[in-house]
Amino acid sequence: MLNLRRSFLFILAAIVLIIAYGCKKDDSNPTASGDDLVGTWVLTKVIVTTPQGKVNYTPQQAGITMTVTLRSDKTYQQTQTTNGQTTNESGTWSVSNGSIIANATTGTTMTLPYRVNGNILQLDSTTTDPSTGAVLPMTLEYTKQ
Repeated sequence: MLNLRRSFLFILAAIVLIIAYGCKKDDSNPTASGDDLVGTWVLTKVIVTTPQGKVNYTPQQAGITMTVTLRSDKTYQQTQTTNGQTTNESGTWSVSNGSIIANATTGTTMTLPYRVNGNILQLDSTTTDPSTGAVLPMTLEYTKQ
């Protein structure tokens, strides 16, 4: 169990780095307004799909907290704490083809498929397990405050 937790934390850290530094730029125009996304969202669940099945983690188990505020003027603010290190990010956001496109003021762009069901927002991502090289699908689940 300790090895699974340690592997998951490493995977989560790798995902954060991939999202922050490795996302390609998407210049497509939004096709929907994304009005259902406006508000403050707090990370409440991390779902990782492993070869053995889906594994649900609380943010505390994953060693991460994250709050994202999406404003109606299409700007956002994100605060994230991972293993005691807090980072803040801001930028602009839009939606296109069922994905949120976030353009950070640092120049990075991330595109994540999303679903909203009431006050639950799910963002889909993938990462590579550093110990096996396997690509693991992951869903970050947020609750609207």
